[in-house]
Amino acid sequence: GLVLALDQPRAITSKDGTLDITLALAAVKFTASNGARWWTRAYREGVSNETDPELPGPTLRVSAGDRLRVNLVNALGPDAESSEHNVLSAPNTTNLHTHGMHVSPNQDNNIVPVPPGESYQYEIDVPAYHMGGTHWYHPHHHGATALQTAGGALGVLVVEDAPGEVPPELSQMAEKILVLTHVDTATASRIEEASGGTLHVLSGGSDVDQVLVNGKERSSITLAVGKWYRLRVLFSGYDKILYLALDGCELGLLAKDGVYLGVAPRWVDTVFMYPGARADVAVRCAA
Repeated sequence: GLVLALDQPRAITSKDGTLDITLALAAVKFTASNGARWWTRAYREGVSNETDPELPGPTLRVSAGDRLRVNLVNALGPDAESSEHNVLSAPNTTNLHTHGMHVSPNQDNNIVPVPPGESYQYEIDVPAYHMGGTHWYHPHHHGATALQTAGGALGVLVVEDAPGEVPPELSQMAEKILVLTHVDTATASRIEEASGGTLHVLSGGSDVDQVLVNGKERSSITLAVGKWYRLRVLFSGYDKILYLALDGCELGLLAKDGVYLGVAPRWVDTVFMYPGARADVAVRCAA
């Protein structure tokens, strides 16, 4: 039978030492179960308008020593003019940050602006000594980071464990990605307006304040009794804290924010997560 009834983000894995992808930041319309509709910003692969953006974006999987090549295309509309720094502004100007990765800041350049209609080629070398871990990618243009990232422009970035890096009990576990996105349309609307943008406008229903799981409002997880799973969990949002718990299950914390614990697993009842937090958790559930 079905072991884990949960849609997984599409995965793209490096080949022959390289992961080469074009990611376009584009507008996408989201419709909630209460009838509310709004536009937000999310990634799609490639530049064709016939391809729908994905929420979350595809999971990128690389290994130590690989090269990550991302052609970032800004497919958003004209931007609001602003000359100020460190204030809410330029909601349609973007860039890319590989959050948690131990790479050169000259390659992971989150200072360069990518205005609407322009693109930027990222070439990021993953060091040969890089530890395996769960990271993520998202926009990081100052003044627009929260609006774009919490709005849905994000994806998981995995550095694979090297052979022998972790015990076989862990390397052989079934693995699932959980991207938890806190949707807060009231906050998004306030930030959009303060930024001078016009994209995020709610219509057709009341404000939405809830957590999406892999981009879905209602997702069910069915785990096989007595089987261990490795969950790679990412939480994204504006300013809320999330406590992750699974009733009737053992939770063994393995890593936080892409770094393995010195002693693992650490047995916990809940996993504390703030916006941007990642957690690797071993899970086994009883009948």
